[in-house]
Amino acid sequence: LDASTLATIATVPVAAHPEGVEVLPDSFKAFVSAAGTGNVSVLDLKQPALLTNLPLASAPADLVLKPDGGELYVPSPATHGLVILNTWANEVAEHILVGDAPSRGSLTADARFLYVTDAAAARVLPIEITFRHVLPPIAVGRRPGVARFSPGEDMLLVVNEDSDDLAVIRVRTQSLLTLIPVGHRPRDIAVKVF
Repeated sequence: LDASTLATIATVPVAAHPEGVEVLPDSFKAFVSAAGTGNVSVLDLKQPALLTNLPLASAPADLVLKPDGGELYVPSPATHGLVILNTWANEVAEHILVGDAPSRGSLTADARFLYVTDAAAARVLPIEITFRHVLPPIAVGRRPGVARFSPGEDMLLVVNEDSDDLAVIRVRTQSLLTLIPVGHRPRDIAVKVF
């Protein structure tokens, strides 16, 4: 779509049931997750055209783009892992085992740590990205989903759908600070920047 007029510029076919979209910082490519087929479609935004569909072992749960655009992290619940895509080469670079059912991710601004929620195991998995090292898990409420950082990234906030609360994790100590009741089945978080 044209951002100023909202007119359709082009329609590009992608894998079935598209959900999440991540666009590279230079706006040349977009990556689209397809829950129905277990693919990530790679689009050339300048053409516009489909470059390829990258097959994954299972449906992608989330897309988390590294700030420089070089890697895309895809939690994969069915494979208990994190799929890492090389965005410059349009290929699956590696897969690392991280937990029972990794579902959503949140990356620090410096791209040093990726925090992945594990919906089945009721925990958050900190991953040191450079060395692909999974740190000890942090226990949270039941069925954690979306995770967002507070301004300054000193706290990580995680919604727990089945325990109806919000986990507050102190990033510096990698530990749970508190659980705050928030109501029935929370699904997302909006963080106000003061």
